[in-house]
Amino acid sequence: MRDHRWANRQEADPASPVENPFRGQVVAGRYAAARPNLHPLVIELLAGRLPRPRRALDVGAGTGLSTRALHGFAEMVVGIDSSEDMLRARSDSGGYYVLAAAELLPFRSHVFNLVTAASALHWFERGAMEEVARILESGGSLVVYDVWFPAEMPDVPAFHEWATGEGLSRYRSVPRHQHDQDTLRAAGFEHLWSADLRREVEMRQADLVEYLMTHSERIAAVQLGLETEAEQRSALSEGIAPFFVDAATRRLVFGIDVDLFQLTRTARGDLTVKLRHRYTS
Repeated sequence: MRDHRWANRQEADPASPVENPFRGQVVAGRYAAARPNLHPLVIELLAGRLPRPRRALDVGAGTGLSTRALHGFAEMVVGIDSSEDMLRARSDSGGYYVLAAAELLPFRSHVFNLVTAASALHWFERGAMEEVARILESGGSLVVYDVWFPAEMPDVPAFHEWATGEGLSRYRSVPRHQHDQDTLRAAGFEHLWSADLRREVEMRQADLVEYLMTHSERIAAVQLGLETEAEQRSALSEGIAPFFVDAATRRLVFGIDVDLFQLTRTARGDLTVKLRHRYTS
């Protein structure tokens, strides 16, 4: 829910509609292979602060990394995503997965104890939060977290200067929906606590290139025909190469912002009336 855009990055075009660029088999396959699996760190944090949920729903499951992390914590786990390509590329061969949109969840009311949304909330329209409130039991938890890239290479400070300059800031940001504590409060959620985690991941030059090609603005640049994947990969490889001259791998820093919300009982009464009208009118 925090804004991690670098100072030099161009703002999204306010006239452009929000379109999730994570579509297509190639994009989904690269996402599944190149994204570091840091989701278990969030579940470890939750395990020390929340009772074990009976039923957990991961909204915006993507390729299943965030859903798989919930196994062993919740008694039953369901992952949901609106992209068939992403679900087909999932890393979790078991579990329950559903193809559906966050704005119209195909579940009965009040059946889940926990809902998670990992690096996904900004693709949801505001009506999705009312849907989450509908399927959560009163007092249930919503965990919103974002795995992000600060562009820091601890052993090579010059990497951050390159990345936040011309290196990775040449593309306009992709339009996204804006959600904050106020929009979630309007849907009946009370903010309880936040956490900021950091983890270093060892990467080869090729690994870093493939990871950067999973960022939304670079995916959109290819989809808009601004460059081909081959041109993008070549440019990234050339720009990153100087930082790997004397090392086969480098440590890259990743951040994880976590926010825990609780569906309040007071809000549940107000929402029930509004949602009953919505689903019967």
